[in-house]
Amino acid sequence: MANATGGGLQPPSSLGGGKGQRWIAFTILGLLTAACTSQQSALSPRGPRAGDTLNLWWVALGLAVVVYVGVIGFLLVAAFRRRDADAVPEQQRFVGGPAFIALTGGLVPTLILAGLFGYNVVTMDNLSSPPTEPAATVEIIGHQWWWEVRYPDLGSEAVTANEIHVPAGQPVEIYLTSADVIHSFWVPELTGKIDLTPGITTTLWLQADAPGVYRGQCAEFCGVQHTNMALHVVAEPPDQFAAWVQR
Repeated sequence: MANATGGGLQPPSSLGGGKGQRWIAFTILGLLTAACTSQQSALSPRGPRAGDTLNLWWVALGLAVVVYVGVIGFLLVAAFRRRDADAVPEQQRFVGGPAFIALTGGLVPTLILAGLFGYNVVTMDNLSSPPTEPAATVEIIGHQWWWEVRYPDLGSEAVTANEIHVPAGQPVEIYLTSADVIHSFWVPELTGKIDLTPGITTTLWLQADAPGVYRGQCAEFCGVQHTNMALHVVAEPPDQFAAWVQR
């Protein structure tokens, strides 16, 4: 039989336990700090579409937290009452009766869901069309594994790859389709994601409130090079956009 300190088995101290703990700590720290950048973050909106979507998310999260805290509170009350059940008269072991159950189990959830549904409908209506006439039209075709970008208003020679130029502060209408498999267009700081399906053209509009470069990504697994299918939306002041068009 192998000795615990011999060649077969090693004591924990000789397996680098302290070193392993440091690696675990560094890994956790890296995961936490990886989310500290505002680039490609849906929590850092830079346009009206992303802003409306984030507001809806915050409302849904807030309601979920309220419901969660309420449910946990009732569970704690029930747990402590159960523990002391033998010392409490039977007529005092229940709170509220049928009316309380109807209120907390029926009326309150209905009001919460109805309110959230109504706010969702209002948000979807705001996202359905731009507030003003689009300043430009962009056609995007997804390929394995790159983005073809065309500007039909500017002529057939206006074509870019993986880079979308738009005028800042103005809405732009975008038509999307795919040349091969299902892709998904997503620029978190400007708009939510939308799928690109072969043979089908979908539309959306986006607007960058300020000049800048906003990173996007294909959000639908589309093959071995999916992770490299990134894009950039370059928002420029209208005069610089017009100069870019002339070039």
